[in-house]
Amino acid sequence: MKVRFQASPRAFMAALLVLVASPLGAQEKPADIDPKADKVIRQLSDYYAGLKSFTVEMTLSNRIEAEGQKQESALQLAMAVRKPDHLQLSVKGDALEMSLFYDGKNLTTYLPRRKTYAVGEAPPSLDLVLADGRIAPLRIEEGSSAGPTPGALMMSKPYDAVMSGVTAGSYVGEEEVDGVKCQHVRFTRKDYDWDMWVETGDKALVRKVSPDLSKLLAARGGDAGKSVKMEVCWVYRNWAVNAELPDKQFVFEPPADAKKVGPPPREPVAESAKLLGQAAPDFKLPLLDGGEVDLAAHKGKSVVVLYFWTSRSTLCCKAMPVVVEVTKAYKDKGVVLLALNQGEAAARIRAFLEDAGLEVQVALDADGKVAGLYGVRSVPQVVVVGKDGTVQAAHVGLGDDFKEKLTRELDALVAGPGLVKPPGGAGAQGK
Repeated sequence: MKVRFQASPRAFMAALLVLVASPLGAQEKPADIDPKADKVIRQLSDYYAGLKSFTVEMTLSNRIEAEGQKQESALQLAMAVRKPDHLQLSVKGDALEMSLFYDGKNLTTYLPRRKTYAVGEAPPSLDLVLADGRIAPLRIEEGSSAGPTPGALMMSKPYDAVMSGVTAGSYVGEEEVDGVKCQHVRFTRKDYDWDMWVETGDKALVRKVSPDLSKLLAARGGDAGKSVKMEVCWVYRNWAVNAELPDKQFVFEPPADAKKVGPPPREPVAESAKLLGQAAPDFKLPLLDGGEVDLAAHKGKSVVVLYFWTSRSTLCCKAMPVVVEVTKAYKDKGVVLLALNQGEAAARIRAFLEDAGLEVQVALDADGKVAGLYGVRSVPQVVVVGKDGTVQAAHVGLGDDFKEKLTRELDALVAGPGLVKPPGGAGAQGK
């Protein structure tokens, strides 16, 4: 396998790791995190959660080495946030130039080099906008994120966002970044590792973040990927907190020569959509209330709706009652709902279900292996498996029209014919 080395905006943005759908992998605090490192992130989380507004300038530098070639790129970003529902972001660099405006009602993206802008309705909070997945220019390739991203600092619970997927952490020590005394912490995830420098003192401001993407590259590129080196570094400067930010700062005024184009898509394409028409990967998982579920046992008998979720995701909590409501109406027609929780403790799951008043069969995908089989890299996500055992539909993000979509899909599937054709051309028929 030969690595294709190309300087493209898409490749560069794959290193951006910012502002995407709710991250998969949020979990209880692992036992092997140094308490000093955990304390730094909790101080950071409390500080950002308490801010009413902030502005900051960021530099994202990226260095790639592969096949004897080297590429260095940089982006300059400026961000303004007014909680709970205002965001303005500008990005400038050789690879990309864009502006984004969110005013609590609409999300507008402007590409000055193309002289085009798009306006679409948006959810009523920053948490939901960041989970919605429609900020396409800033999505990491294939939709995977979480960790120490600029977007995580805007969330109502920064700790959960920053520590999503973390399996280990250590306190490195005190160091200076641009003359500012900082606490250096290091964390490990399954897909990548990262270092963060947080200002020492009452203002727990992020000053620098450096993700190590070696594991991610190796996983995607196989042996060839192991030979690729990528160094990524975020540097944060010129913080201003709790300043009065006027409404007009978050509203886009189009230039006279700018052309309005279609709005951002309501729902990003699910990676699991690549499985449409193919046999759904079989799995067996323990159930929350005891016993085991075997997907293969439903073949020829039931339509199975797989709901990948975590209670740490605001969007998951909002979507689950909808999924339960729709599938419950088809319970007597051979439709089974299986909620696959991602890495949370049983006590936390039960507490959430009790508070939400939901009765649902929950399977424990503790290590995310089943999610990996289905290409699920962010939650919430729904995969519908027909009676014939093939994947018939896939949704990620679950937009405003999801209820209607799922209803139409289940109507069609319980009636008999499948929604998509399997490879080879024959229609997928329910049995």
